[in-house]
Amino acid sequence: MVFKYEDCIKKGLPRKILKDLNDAFGTDFTDDDKVFLSRVKDNLLGNKDLVNRMESNSKENVKAIFDKYFNQEMTKLLNSNMKFYKRLVDNEKLKTRLKSALFDLLYLEFNKKLIKPLIWWE
Repeated sequence: MVFKYEDCIKKGLPRKILKDLNDAFGTDFTDDDKVFLSRVKDNLLGNKDLVNRMESNSKENVKAIFDKYFNQEMTKLLNSNMKFYKRLVDNEKLKTRLKSALFDLLYLEFNKKLIKPLIWWE
């Protein structure tokens, strides 16, 4: 999945990600799952180690180690949303697609934070 900045503004990416997954895999992710996914994204962006790696490494290098961070978040939030977690565990393709989409979303949000001060000065 490739995300455009305009899509983020108009549709809200966690909702778009889940809609795309529902369409592709016949799942039934809901608005509650969107909230859960947003929380996972926010937790990942709040992870100082991951953010430091994003600041000092190429996107490809960070992607190579992203599994570790993704799995940590899934495990942390397991108790709050067992149904969501089980869907991912039961379907490796779904998990891989979600992880990839979430990774792209993280970079989009990360870069948006870097760009905001530049826009302010224009």
